[in-house]
Amino acid sequence: MASKITPPPDHLDDAGRRLWADILAAFDISEPHHIAILTRACEQTDRITSYRAAIDGTGPTTVDRFGQLRANPLLAEERAAANLLRLHLRELNLDCAEPDSQRLPRGVRYYGA
Repeated sequence: MASKITPPPDHLDDAGRRLWADILAAFDISEPHHIAILTRACEQTDRITSYRAAIDGTGPTTVDRFGQLRANPLLAEERAAANLLRLHLRELNLDCAEPDSQRLPRGVRYYGA
């Protein structure tokens, strides 16, 4: 099983390396395109961690040049990185649950009866 021994890319920080190890410990990911997607997911995890540390250091708000209180711009960057992480993980299709005959296929919406 190649994915169990695939080391993380050198440029990943601690959070990205943890996600890499956790996913490869739980799933067999060995295709090159899946490794590329996993790498991108781990990079986003590192960015989220970095943004969160900066936001925690400066606070969730800033004062603009006119003296107005504004949301910290890093909040939008953190949210964008979280959305990219979600998309990358979705592309890997890491759902552990067995397909259920009652489950609707991905992309189908159910509005109740």
